[in-house]
Amino acid sequence: MAYGKAYFYIHPEYSTKKDDDGTMTKVLSSFEIVEIEGFIKKRTREEYLFCRKGLNSEVKDIQMSKSQLVVFDIKELGFSKRFFPGVLRKLSKCDITAQSMDMITNHSAVYDFVYHSERKKLAELRAIRKIGWSFGTEKLSDSYILYKKIQEDELRIRFLEYIVAKINDGLHGFLGDDAGELVAHINRKEYRRLWNDYTEGKISGTKLTTILFRN
Repeated sequence: MAYGKAYFYIHPEYSTKKDDDGTMTKVLSSFEIVEIEGFIKKRTREEYLFCRKGLNSEVKDIQMSKSQLVVFDIKELGFSKRFFPGVLRKLSKCDITAQSMDMITNHSAVYDFVYHSERKKLAELRAIRKIGWSFGTEKLSDSYILYKKIQEDELRIRFLEYIVAKINDGLHGFLGDDAGELVAHINRKEYRRLWNDYTEGKISGTKLTTILFRN
């Protein structure tokens, strides 16, 4: 979310197996998937060269085969590279603590904390209206709280399914059928149907709350 892209590499470990006829066969025994921290220093058609800081601030270069890499790209989920940093910048401007302390320190008689607090809340809601983030439920209606919970769950599932699919693509592409498959067990709900049933009065807010928060 913060950088728009993330790079993971697949590192396999192999062992040698002796068949009944005496033939020695190399078999996959284990593998690890690790995030590569740092930045791309150079890339070719087959390899990436990453630069990162090691222990004691020592700078190291790591050369990685492109076939071993799993690349997560926020644009593949329909978001621009600057979307989430932009949301965070908007939220950072919603902090009224520094402004209120400055007004109080200067003995201003015109600062209305309640007014600015309400404006802060509106600015927060505008910044997160497209995603399932929430920062407190004070003064929010029950319907809005439930809607934000649905947004949050849908966003989490969307990211999780994307990550799992990309890792599986990388495993099958690099290790073949021996890799197996990563599976995420999700307690998936029919969010759109639940929301429509709630807005049409077919289920109560209490029932929807129970389904979303307790099941």
